[in-house]
Amino acid sequence: MGDVDLIPLILNRPETLIEQLMDSDPLSVPVEMDQEEVAREFRKYDAVVMPVVDDDGLLLGRITIDDVVDVMEEEAAEDMFMLAGAAEDLLTSSILKNASTRMFWLTVCWLGGVVNSIMIRNFESAIAQLVGLAAFMPIVLGMGGNVGSQSVTMVVRGIATGLIDTLSFYTLMLKQIGVGALLGGVFGAMLGLVVFFLYHGSLHMSLVVGISIFNSMTLASLVGTLMPVCFYKLGKDPAVASGPLMSTFMDMIGVVAYFSVALVLLF
Repeated sequence: MGDVDLIPLILNRPETLIEQLMDSDPLSVPVEMDQEEVAREFRKYDAVVMPVVDDDGLLLGRITIDDVVDVMEEEAAEDMFMLAGAAEDLLTSSILKNASTRMFWLTVCWLGGVVNSIMIRNFESAIAQLVGLAAFMPIVLGMGGNVGSQSVTMVVRGIATGLIDTLSFYTLMLKQIGVGALLGGVFGAMLGLVVFFLYHGSLHMSLVVGISIFNSMTLASLVGTLMPVCFYKLGKDPAVASGPLMSTFMDMIGVVAYFSVALVLLF
């Protein structure tokens, strides 16, 4: 029906009725609530103990901060291994189980690599005419992948702490796009200057590389925000959206962004 703090229980007169001291609307968690959600409630209200109740609000038991700390450690470890596309027990499992468990995400990466190779093959004529394009492909893909991974990590962390629920999705998306565009503009301009001097004042080549970095990093920030949020809205663990899946997807976006800009500006 409620709860009573220890200090008023001790300090009030003996004849005081307990209903005068109790909080009739105490914090509680339903028995069906996911343990990660329970941990968020403890963090949100700085609680040290909460009653667990059924659908009718009847007391079934309690959960303490000690239990929640264990849950936080467990969930953090799970997310960390999902970021790597693996599982926690791989550290102690057999070679066969280790390999079979990691096979799925490595297959995703392999398929993504095949698709990227096919896409690059379609741009062979452009590469043959200007071999310098190939020299800057790794940095265009790498910078996009890095900023995308950063966005995924921050969004997954925000979901885990409950921060994402308090923010407008569109506000979050626009902010991440702005961050990606700003970073892409800075690194695109710097790399454009490097290319300008390396290729003896080739303005078109500088623009291709600079704009490609800008596009890649902006798109990466957008995708790195959308993927984990979409997984979360679908009831899936958002950490699944990171790691190998994100890297593979961003490589595809980077290839298209790079060579599309090159075809428009150079040929």
